[in-house]
Amino acid sequence: MLQLTIDIPADIKEIMDRYPHINWSDIAQSTLQEYARKLALADMLTEKSEFTEEDAMELDKRIKAGLAKRYAARR
Repeated sequence: MLQLTIDIPADIKEIMDRYPHINWSDIAQSTLQEYARKLALADMLTEKSEFTEEDAMELDKRIKAGLAKRYAARR
């Protein structure tokens, strides 16, 4: 199995040190596995998609315009 070394901010390390009974390595490993599986699923779902970057930008504009209209009406 591959080993991975990560840097942990000091404030997070302090919290982790308060819970020495927790296997932080297992938590990191399961979190990485779950994230990698989600990426693989996203790749599988989109590999045959014809949705282009331009389509995404147009959808983005429509969503933002709709939200702006919705929240402007509440003022």
